[in-house]
Amino acid sequence: MRQLQLSDLRARALEQADLDTDLQFTGAGTSPLVNGMGSAQYGDLCGVVAGTGLRYFESTQTAVMDGTTNVITEPTAILSLVDTIERVYDPVNGRLRRLRPIAPQERAYWAGRTGYARVWELVDRQLLLYPKPPANDQYILRFIPQPPDLRNAADNTMVDVVCPDGESFMIWGWTVRALAKARSDVTLALAERDAARDRLAEWAALRLFHEPPRIMPEDDSDLFPMRDGSWSYDR
Repeated sequence: MRQLQLSDLRARALEQADLDTDLQFTGAGTSPLVNGMGSAQYGDLCGVVAGTGLRYFESTQTAVMDGTTNVITEPTAILSLVDTIERVYDPVNGRLRRLRPIAPQERAYWAGRTGYARVWELVDRQLLLYPKPPANDQYILRFIPQPPDLRNAADNTMVDVVCPDGESFMIWGWTVRALAKARSDVTLALAERDAARDRLAEWAALRLFHEPPRIMPEDDSDLFPMRDGSWSYDR
């Protein structure tokens, strides 16, 4: 993790662009305009990291079912789902069971059933669980969130630029946008931004390579075979 204040990132970008004394970028009321450029650049940074498959920005959300529906609406700030959905079958000890995704052809087999969910599908930004879970059953979603909007963020907001190459990509990308707004030459800033982006993507890919997902053995003593050949649990 590498965090810097939003005001520091903005100042460094404007210094690189030689616009740190230009009232178009530093005058009263200009912060939202300039921060908007940084916000767009931060979205690019998050996209580069997430695009490699690295789960750096992963977040979780627990959905508590009410017993009347099998639908979980996707979080409004979601960029993409990670992995699968897990049921909390032992809240006291935090024990989980993985649900598996199903193909549309399997829906008829599962539709209309009630009980602890074993499978899921994503339809029109809604996660459908099958069978329909009982009230108070808990399910954990793991996802990559959307990048935050920094346009109206406070100057002391801490921005996670991931690593030194992410910092360079953020600053030089912000510089490119500021120079373009000022109708100045962006040649050098573009070259520096693109080089930093390549280094950031390589860093993320190498970290992912050295932290590969591993298939872990499970205690299947409470599992039973299902008609489709998979295994589920009777809890």
